[in-house]
Amino acid sequence: GIVLLCVWVGGTTAVPGVEMLQNPGFESLTHWRCNGFNCASSTDVNSGHHSCQVTSRTHQYDGPTQNIHLTSGTQYDVEAYVKLTSESSSAATGQKVQVLLTIPTNTKLIYIGPAVHMHTRVSDGWVKLSGRFMAPDHISTSSPTTLKISGAEPGIDFIVDDASLKEVTSNFDGSWRNVTDDVINRVRKNDIHIRVTSTGQYNAEDISIQVVQTSQSFPWGTAVKVQQYKDNAVNGKYRDF
Repeated sequence: GIVLLCVWVGGTTAVPGVEMLQNPGFESLTHWRCNGFNCASSTDVNSGHHSCQVTSRTHQYDGPTQNIHLTSGTQYDVEAYVKLTSESSSAATGQKVQVLLTIPTNTKLIYIGPAVHMHTRVSDGWVKLSGRFMAPDHISTSSPTTLKISGAEPGIDFIVDDASLKEVTSNFDGSWRNVTDDVINRVRKNDIHIRVTSTGQYNAEDISIQVVQTSQSFPWGTAVKVQQYKDNAVNGKYRDF
């Protein structure tokens, strides 16, 4: 008989919880593209033995890049560690570094930056970028998605290590609710101990106490992008709230 063996080499098939990037620890420079700027192996690491030193960047989007394949409607966790090795005197608030994904759909390119660290400085050392995103609908099957670590101003050098991309493991057993309730009970709740002193004409067991909350610790209940706090007159209202 005839045995037909088909091997697909277009990319890594996603398995929940399994690493999708190739050479995510930058122990070599294989599988990462550095077009138009320089990448070199470095022994300044977050972990392992080697990392990727990025220099001679001429564009904000310059950074080590790898092709990946995503599934529409699927959630992914992404992270990377970045360390600046140079700074710009014009950037008083530091640098933005991010993991940027360029996702081709059937109609357009979609850009997602799910993992960002703002106001990054050399003195910060290694900073962790991490985030979660949902892959959009109608992702093209003929073109790969690209993942790159970039974002700093042109001319800013940095080191990258320990990148990761994993499909989020679905959890249908309800344990997430138990974990959340436990955190709420430990972090957001506490016991109130009330001592009742009676003159003797009342039985302490017959006294009822009503507690009314008149204020709370958080003046607002939403998230505000860190960019809103930058030093300029337009966004001063956020800092002065």
